[in-house]
Amino acid sequence: MTTLETKLAELKAAFADLSDPQERLALAADWGRRTRPLKPEERTESNRVRACISPVWLAGEMRDGRCFFHADAESPVVKGLLTLLTEFYSGASPEELAATPPDPLEALGLLRDLSPTRRNGLAGARAVIQAYARGQASGFLWPGCRLRAGPALFLRGRRAAVRGRPLRSEEHTSELQSRETIS
Repeated sequence: MTTLETKLAELKAAFADLSDPQERLALAADWGRRTRPLKPEERTESNRVRACISPVWLAGEMRDGRCFFHADAESPVVKGLLTLLTEFYSGASPEELAATPPDPLEALGLLRDLSPTRRNGLAGARAVIQAYARGQASGFLWPGCRLRAGPALFLRGRRAAVRGRPLRSEEHTSELQSRETIS
């Protein structure tokens, strides 16, 4: 059993006794209340998840070859659902996340009771997490790179993708040398 499969089994056990959709969402909101908010320097436009209508921020980093994510939102329910996502995916290898891992919110049945705009926003957050993992797994991003949820992923202040298109390895040096450092 992989790390993600084990985590999914633990989440299913935590939600198993709750059949009422409102109780399930309340438990998710409680999950979000017990996490630390993002630091002000992490609540930036570059960390905003564009697919979300309400303000949502997602930050990630690599540590010891593993991906770690943190999120924040103004809505308690959205923050709780994002916390479930980020805790679920944190600690996994980039390869494991890039291989289309399970969606814990879908597996727990939490998405069916949400509005289409909230489902779309959470799918956008999940897509940002997977794009970051794919960038790390493919070598397009250096291990010290931090996640940026905006239209392009940035690494140490320089673009790793141009207009959403990842650079091929031979393009890295010339493209990065030809651009100014983005602060």
